[in-house]
Amino acid sequence: MRHQPRDHLIRLLASLNGREVFCVYCGVSTGSVLDIHFTPVKQRPESLGNSQFSRRHREYMGTFSVFVECTWRIQGHGTILVGSGDATADGEEVFRTVRTLETRLVTQVILPAIDQILDFALCFDNGLQLLVFCDTGRNSHENFTVFAEDSWISVVNGCAIDSTSSSLQ
Repeated sequence: MRHQPRDHLIRLLASLNGREVFCVYCGVSTGSVLDIHFTPVKQRPESLGNSQFSRRHREYMGTFSVFVECTWRIQGHGTILVGSGDATADGEEVFRTVRTLETRLVTQVILPAIDQILDFALCFDNGLQLLVFCDTGRNSHENFTVFAEDSWISVVNGCAIDSTSSSLQ
């Protein structure tokens, strides 16, 4: 059965519900980019060389990840805690807050309405929410990419999708 890339992306994002955040790879040297890995985990083909990460995070990776290159924010308890625009000020403090998502369980995935821009939100068991906003329209820069076991899907211009997947064939 052939699946449309947008439908496949929506299914992949929806499958985050009930998954735990294994690791958020981020930091001052990466700007505001987030690389969020979810459970279950698998051993990396080669360990990361960055000694800033724990041994577990250097040797294992999530079987599912979301690589966010667009605008994002973490909100909760009636306030915006941090956002991608804050990374230029006190980046390490921003990413310390982002890393509090590690070991948190996704309790809800909020997906776009039909024919809308492919923004999404993840709600966590501690009351925090990660909102991801596509923010490039005139160039072909990816907003975010979802990696699964056998596929990846990038969202460009908020709605165009580039992908490779055995399940799309």
